Amino acid sequence: MKPSRLPRPVSAPARGAVLFVALIFLILLTLLALTASSTSVLQERMTGGMRNRQLALMGSESALRNGEFSLWSSPTGAESALPPCGFGLNTTGEICQWTRINGVPRAEVLAFRSSRTWDDAPSGSYEYGPALHGLSGDAETASLASQPQYLVEGLGLDMSGYEGMTGRMGGARLQEAGGTGPNPKRALYRVTSRSQGGSSAAAVRATESVYSMYTTNNQSNPSGP
Repeated sequence: MKPSRLPRPVSAPARGAVLFVALIFLILLTLLALTASSTSVLQERMTGGMRNRQLALMGSESALRNGEFSLWSSPTGAESALPPCGFGLNTTGEICQWTRINGVPRAEVLAFRSSRTWDDAPSGSYEYGPALHGLSGDAETASLASQPQYLVEGLGLDMSGYEGMTGRMGGARLQEAGGTGPNPKRALYRVTSRSQGGSSAAAVRATESVYSMYTTNNQSNPSGP
């Protein structure tokens, strides 16, 4: 009797299915990692841009209040109890450096109000007093790329209280009294401020307010700003 031989197992040919699946998963993981990294960088840039805009807004607001206070506390003119305005030369010490000619604003004022670029020393403007540029230590994160600036423009006399007429302007607490003849007692000034953020590449923020000053007994704004 001859011994029987067992059939040999036939192995299936290797087709690399496991390797193919592993490569697919590796590609998917790589794409997920790249997407997460891109999202993180984008969020970081958005946060930095928002911070720069907030710093620029705070610098602009600070310069605006500084300009209003400087206008309120500025010396009066020889012929009027209201602060006089100059012609943008910064030579007379007047806080209001610009006045309109025949009711038309000056080109330098329009450029200061609307320019998207930054000028370190525009004519007829002033820098915010307290240092906000080049800060160090704990205050370094609040440092601005440049000192904020402000400019004061004279808008002329307010004629709403002319010849003894009375009334109120907007939310004014005090009743307005007109002057005698061609000399009303109230004048309007526009304060415009500009500021950069923490980076010089950030957008320039501008803030404006119209400031009203009146005279009583030859004094300007006797009850405060």
